[in-house]
Amino acid sequence: AETLRRLEVHDTDEDFLQDAGIRLFEALFEADVGRRFHSSRGMTAHGKGLRIRLRLDPPELQALPWELMRDPEKREFLVLSKRTLVTRYLHAPRPTPPMEVEPPLRLLVAVAAPRNVMPLDTDKEVRHIRQAMQPLVDKGLVNLTVEHHVTKRSLRQHLLDDEPHVLHYIGHGDLADDRGVLLLEDGAGRADRLDGPTLGILLTGSSVQMAVLNACLTAREAPPGGPDFAGRRAAFRHAVFDI
Repeated sequence: AETLRRLEVHDTDEDFLQDAGIRLFEALFEADVGRRFHSSRGMTAHGKGLRIRLRLDPPELQALPWELMRDPEKREFLVLSKRTLVTRYLHAPRPTPPMEVEPPLRLLVAVAAPRNVMPLDTDKEVRHIRQAMQPLVDKGLVNLTVEHHVTKRSLRQHLLDDEPHVLHYIGHGDLADDRGVLLLEDGAGRADRLDGPTLGILLTGSSVQMAVLNACLTAREAPPGGPDFAGRRAAFRHAVFDI
């Protein structure tokens, strides 16, 4: 109970996070699941990687920071290992068809760095995206647009004018009144909340077929009894799978 309480208030004590990571690891990889994990991970020593896909249906489990899982034997966080990939499985109400586009693929990177919240190294991530995409841009296969200091208005305008296939958001995320929000910027450069349902409205019927929301708490759903599609993930899922 104490561990859950400290996780809920985002305790950043290093020793606590390491201990919490071990507790999460042991809760998931126990008994037969643990044996299968260690057996599968042994294969990574031969040049093969291991993907750990988490399907977490109850909101109470979704809210836990499983990305903190730490292997007590190897003394390492799974997400920091080059040989393991930890992902959350997003259940779709119906299968999503493969994305087919006529090149170039239009990628919109929307960056928000409000001056009244903790600063993020957004420039570094944008630089990594540019480096990764540059060979495809040079071949005319990708059209990359980066919008710094994105606002609700500029995001809406890009969706209308550029018709991107992929939206990649870089910035802060939060929960407000049991609703997931992205922190865009207003005209003065301060934080301006964009909640999940509004994001869903913006994306419904748009050209966007895939979105990457690189922000805190983007995997969380509404709490039990909360409003439908209160979390960003649920709101986006509702919008995208109806496109």
